[in-house]
Amino acid sequence: AALLEPRLRAARGALPASLAQEAYASLLGVCSEPGCLRRLRWSKEDAVRHTNAFAAGVLGLATPPPLDAAALQRMGLAGVRGVAAKTTSLSCFSVAGNAPRHKGRCDLG
Repeated sequence: AALLEPRLRAARGALPASLAQEAYASLLGVCSEPGCLRRLRWSKEDAVRHTNAFAAGVLGLATPPPLDAAALQRMGLAGVRGVAAKTTSLSCFSVAGNAPRHKGRCDLG
């Protein structure tokens, strides 16, 4: 194990952050499927805890990356302790009267 630690550290440093984040999201999606939870005898909280440990120990992520709120909803993980949802900035909206209007200058298109 002592021989592998320097290699693992080097590999973590070479891993693009975006790839580590995608790996985290993918693993969390697989581990949160009902069949996987049943086979492993895990709760959703267990799946999140183990995936977060993998993210820190193997992927080298300081904190688990926030995931899209809709994706968390589809995975059945919205509101589960240990997962963070991305927050959306609404600075690209203006309010005209009582109706919000999209200004068209952001990622929402």
